[in-house]
Amino acid sequence: MRIYSRGNVSGIWSGAGRLMGTCAGLSAVLMVISGGGVACAEPQQTQGARILANPSSFEREVLADKKVTKEEMQKALAKYSQCVSKTGATLTDLHGRRLAMSNLLVNLGEDTSAYDAIEKKVQSCRAEVDAVDAVWAMQSAPTAEERRHIATDLVTCLRHDGIDVPVGAGQDEAMRLYRQSLEAAGAGDHHIGSECVSEYYEAVGSPTPDGLADALASLK
Repeated sequence: MRIYSRGNVSGIWSGAGRLMGTCAGLSAVLMVISGGGVACAEPQQTQGARILANPSSFEREVLADKKVTKEEMQKALAKYSQCVSKTGATLTDLHGRRLAMSNLLVNLGEDTSAYDAIEKKVQSCRAEVDAVDAVWAMQSAPTAEERRHIATDLVTCLRHDGIDVPVGAGQDEAMRLYRQSLEAAGAGDHHIGSECVSEYYEAVGSPTPDGLADALASLK
């Protein structure tokens, strides 16, 4: 049985970069002096530009107003679920606290010989709605104030689990001390604090892909 979540289909978001345009006509190029001549190195697309490079008809319809509502994100999840149900795979809803594709765990089934074919179909399903998921995640991301509260909750949770994190510590300090506790545990109890960290990452959500806001603004 093969099970994967968002990480296994992240190539849809972060696939191989490709060069944009041609050397002539680009407003921003890198001039490289080589062998007495001058060559032009073209910039790569940002991750956000790749996400929106070839939107599906559904994505184009949803993103026409440059935003994703909760109802539209729910439609994207339903569309994805319906598509996956026809591939031979099944989905398990993890019921996370944030509305996100990453809450849906994909199970490719028992037939290992069919994994590659099924996974390819699942990725095609994901490609139909992935841009909507990315823009929703960006637009519903926690504010700076909310992130401070989430970090405070992390510290409180880790202290409750017995990890010596100072009251008022920030997220970076809390995570550093959590990692130290894992190293100190050795072959001992590695689960202490892990639920706190999982809840933290679920609360803050996925990082916004580089260049997504600019790509969305220029989407036609």
